[in-house]
Amino acid sequence: MVLRNLQKSESRFLTQENRRSLSGIVLLGSQRVFQKSFGLISTYFLVRALTQDEFGMYSFVIGVVSTMTIFGFGGLKNAIMQSVARGHRGTYRKAVPLSFSGCLLGSFLMLGLAFWYQKTGQTQLSSALMIAACLLPFYEGFSQW
Repeated sequence: MVLRNLQKSESRFLTQENRRSLSGIVLLGSQRVFQKSFGLISTYFLVRALTQDEFGMYSFVIGVVSTMTIFGFGGLKNAIMQSVARGHRGTYRKAVPLSFSGCLLGSFLMLGLAFWYQKTGQTQLSSALMIAACLLPFYEGFSQW
């Protein structure tokens, strides 16, 4: 009796739509686990391969890039999804140039920081910030899907 009730409740829970959702959750979860473990492993090898000063510079540049992605309007992704779900067409075409121009502002701020470090004599850090400033709009500005 209990077994029959358990099978009935299981069949009601595991409908085709729920199975598809569950497989999507498992896929996304495994993707996140892979990303985190890959990041941990790559950080381990970076710490071993770079000197203390180089790793500090790498961490600083990553921190500056992460801060400058604020200008890319990361919340636009959710706004685009809600807008499309409500039936508004063309939202993506309007949002991407806005995000790209915001990232350009972040790039100009990074270039200003790079020139300041160039002036103080830290040429390696300045070069790394210049390269990151050139790549920031393409890294974050087009990621609105």
